[in-house]
Amino acid sequence: MSKAIVPLAEGFEDVEAVTVVDVLRRGGVETVVAATGQDLEVVGAHGTRIKADAIFSDVSSQAFDAIVLPGGGHLGWPSGLSPCRPRADNPSMWVRGCRRNTGL
Repeated sequence: MSKAIVPLAEGFEDVEAVTVVDVLRRGGVETVVAATGQDLEVVGAHGTRIKADAIFSDVSSQAFDAIVLPGGGHLGWPSGLSPCRPRADNPSMWVRGCRRNTGL
């Protein structure tokens, strides 16, 4: 079974997070919602409260087939995990969610 992680920071874009998690789980992908702070409850930009499955720092060393970075959450990303950065395997491509933040 495929495994994905969805890190959530305070102020995440509600629809981008909830919809993706729902579609992944319906599709049979083991999906871990990980709070980037120290509290499992994370509040979205429009007030949606999500109880994460884990704290990001506790699960970030696990192997995942995919990482989904919802927009929003400009504050609260852990060091080393930016919601907007070049892909390691192809620096000319950017990780999803960057366009709004960088003006690309």
